[in-house]
Amino acid sequence: MSAIREAVEESGINDIITLNNDILDIDIHEIPENKIKNEPIHLHYDIRYLLQAKNENFLVSSESNDLKWFTFEEVKNLKNYDTMTMINKAMDLYK
Repeated sequence: MSAIREAVEESGINDIITLNNDILDIDIHEIPENKIKNEPIHLHYDIRYLLQAKNENFLVSSESNDLKWFTFEEVKNLKNYDTMTMINKAMDLYK
């Protein structure tokens, strides 16, 4: 599955499994023009799946700005709509 490959590439965690094969969420957002790469403004589609890392060891790669483990309480305190949407959708699967 490409989601696992991307997660491994961006995190360095090799032991990742899919918790659900269904798409969890689709996010569409605008990417600004990049004159250096000669790219116009365009839409970027994030297709998100629910994955589980089997260990806590990760490496920040050149594809990621930052990685960090959060507890559910810490995530709730972020008050980030996008992150909370993902948490709520994941929690709904396991009620």
